[in-house]
Amino acid sequence: MPECYKTASRLQKYRILEGYGSCIDENYIKDRATQDVVIDETQLRKMILKKDRDGALHYIEDLFINNLRSEVSVDVLYQLALKLAILLQDIKREYKLGQPGNMQDFSEMIEQIYKADDIMGLKSIFISEIAEIITYLHTEDSQYTPVVKQIMAEVQKNYREDMNLKILSYKYHMNASYLGQIFQKEVGCSFTQYLSNTKNRIAKDLILNTNMKINDIAREVGYPDTSYFYRKFKQCYGVSPASLRTVKKY
Repeated sequence: MPECYKTASRLQKYRILEGYGSCIDENYIKDRATQDVVIDETQLRKMILKKDRDGALHYIEDLFINNLRSEVSVDVLYQLALKLAILLQDIKREYKLGQPGNMQDFSEMIEQIYKADDIMGLKSIFISEIAEIITYLHTEDSQYTPVVKQIMAEVQKNYREDMNLKILSYKYHMNASYLGQIFQKEVGCSFTQYLSNTKNRIAKDLILNTNMKINDIAREVGYPDTSYFYRKFKQCYGVSPASLRTVKKY
């Protein structure tokens, strides 16, 4: 019985591919493929921010129905779901969406992902969340003044460099304190926090999509002190860089 229990526990996650109540044995996973399913995160992000509801929902529908064949590995399926959950979390954080209406926080989404009975249930989680995000973007259309847009663009381009408001205020001929107030009001966080969020988002992508060592990723995004990078990353995502890579491997 202990051996049977271990086998059943190991195979349990595969029920998401066939649905609750299905029968799965060792032969079911013996020759299963492990090829990746590619997500065009840039395209999906653009559709959401352009409030293209039909386009975004059709993309999710196509991703789960047409690109996930029955022989795909369940690990690939969960990695796909994890990447989508993090993408949506980044959008909510960047556009100050908080948790209005029926939107879920990151931990709630992860819990829902692992509770899903089948692929259709998994797909519905993301369709619902994307619909809520687009609805809220319609009511809270984020508009930034030109100088704030320029600063945000500069952060995206030069995030590795030692940037601060004093340097930027000199460049844009503005008082540093006043510039900081404008940025805080429009973006919803301080410049320092925005820069940190940008570094962490890029680090997250490298953790999930490359085999770079964590120390190298820290330096790549402008954190020479790896322990400091660990602290800032965990503050942002609630998990350490090493833990996120472990989840990816799972």
